[in-house]
Amino acid sequence: MTPRLLGFEDSVYSWSARAGLVAKGVDFSYQEINPFEVDQRAGLLAHHPLGRVPVLMHDDFTVYETSAILSYVERGFDGPSLMPEGARAQARALQVAEMVGSYVYWPCVRQVFSHGFYRPKLGADFDEGVIEDGLMAAEPVLSALEGIASEELVLNREGLTVADLMLAPMLRYFRAAKAGADMLEAHESLSDWLVWTMQSRAFAITRPKVLEQSGETS
Repeated sequence: MTPRLLGFEDSVYSWSARAGLVAKGVDFSYQEINPFEVDQRAGLLAHHPLGRVPVLMHDDFTVYETSAILSYVERGFDGPSLMPEGARAQARALQVAEMVGSYVYWPCVRQVFSHGFYRPKLGADFDEGVIEDGLMAAEPVLSALEGIASEELVLNREGLTVADLMLAPMLRYFRAAKAGADMLEAHESLSDWLVWTMQSRAFAITRPKVLEQSGETS
């Protein structure tokens, strides 16, 4: 049975899962579902008890949480490996994936991107103070990731791994906000890596339409 992914296009985590399936070369179907719409959320709850996306269904198996989905895709299907070789590189890949949920998502996406780009585009209220708080929290995280990229065990432009798949959507959204782009530009290795990931086929063909409004092609 062809795997089916439930996702919300504007979700960075859904983008990670879609790009991971493409990078692995998996033939899959995609169903757009908005967890913020009451009628759609009701259907989603049948597959995820907390009503979140993405969710991957394959035969009689359902898995949610993006890192778990990517782990299943890596081990359950033939194709290019989504994990680097070697104990140190694998540890770094998992470290970056953990950092995304713990330190990157909230300041970079929910604060800087949401209030510096997404909410203004929708005509919704936004708060400059939230952007400033996000930038303050993001700076030490970006510096840590810059060090990892410079080390070149992962985020090294040698093939997409779980580290690239989890982190790239977050930083691409962050870069959509001018304040985020200005901060990211100061981190050379990370900036060069992000350009490379966005030019990869997996990210290019799954790119959310919301980014078309940012005026950037990668």
